[in-house]
This record gives sequence, structure tokens and C-alpha cells, in this order.
Amino acid sequence: AHSAEHLPMSNFYFKDLSMTFSFLRKVVMVLAYAGLTYSEAR
Repeated sequence: AHSAEHLPMSNFYFKDLSMTFSFLRKVVMVLAYAGLTYSEAR
């Protein structure tokens, strides 16, 4: 926990990375849902 206090940029980077990962996961879920709907619609 002490290293995080000395490296605020690293903490910000990890927070941004987690946000990006959650965003990508949402995009993948939406694409998968759209793909299933499209395949069932045909």
C-alpha cells in the first residue's frame, strides 16, 4: 500500500486500465448479443 502512495501515476494507470477492460467487456457482450439476435433472425 505504501508503494501506491509514492506512485500516483501507476495507480491512475491501473484504474484507467480497469475502466477500459470493463468497457471492452460491455462492447463484447453487446456484439455477442447482436450476433445471436442476427443469427436467430435469419
